Amino acid sequence: MQRRRLVTVSALLFAFILIATFGVIQIVSANASKIDVATLNVNPGATGFLIPVTVTTQDDPGMSAFDVTVTFNNSVINITGAQDGPSGFSLTPNFSAGSTRVASFTTGSPVNGTFTLFNLVANAVGSPGASTNLTLPITDYGDANGDPITIGTT
Repeated sequence: MQRRRLVTVSALLFAFILIATFGVIQIVSANASKIDVATLNVNPGATGFLIPVTVTTQDDPGMSAFDVTVTFNNSVINITGAQDGPSGFSLTPNFSAGSTRVASFTTGSPVNGTFTLFNLVANAVGSPGASTNLTLPITDYGDANGDPITIGTT
């Protein structure tokens, strides 16, 4: 009888752990956040083209601040501006050879969902066939409470 009770308790414990584990996975998946930098093909010498940087976040209470650094090969493109952040956000870009840092915050309503974080304004300076990756080695995001939001890059 005790063996049967031990087996039953063990089975229930295993089922509880299994359900709890899948519940956590579902919660994390439902709130998964990511940032994407567009892939573009441009003609040599193109000027003033936009490179969208898009975010998807389901964080509650929403994103209220960010600080993103984008790195690139400056013999292929030069980034000359950042524009069109979410409504109520004031962009503060800082440009240097091979990287651009864009920071912003809002005292208004935080944002959620999928939206354009900002557009980089760039000029193509490389030879025909040249290419560069745009990477995001430094990214910080915060919600309306000042707590960090984790957002992965894709």
